[in-house]
Amino acid sequence: MTIQAELTTRLEADGTLSSLIGSRIYPAKIPVDAVYPLIRYQTDGIERSYAMSGVLDAKEADLVYDCIAERYSTARQLSAAVISSLEGYTGTLGSLLIHAIFIDDERDGRMLESADDDSLKYVVHVSVRAVYE
Repeated sequence: MTIQAELTTRLEADGTLSSLIGSRIYPAKIPVDAVYPLIRYQTDGIERSYAMSGVLDAKEADLVYDCIAERYSTARQLSAAVISSLEGYTGTLGSLLIHAIFIDDERDGRMLESADDDSLKYVVHVSVRAVYE
């Protein structure tokens, strides 16, 4: 499986996240009929390592998890749970060996679903770097 799928599986298995969002973790696009709160993620890039002999097995993936909710405090709870589940993790996820997971950044944002002010959602962006092979 991919690093994105393995990290999603880990987050879905987290008790705190599961109690807040169930399995509402979506790649890139939020479904039209989505129930909030939820998490949307996207891959900012996957960097491969090279040596003179060729490609090395180690990779570094940069992902952003957008923790989205109708209340700011809930978005913050989600981001804290994502960080707690991923930060500092080392070990095996599926077929991948995870050397380290770092939290690079955490910042607030807002999202409007439409021009209607009632559609305002609070977002906490959590930037993650996973070193794996």
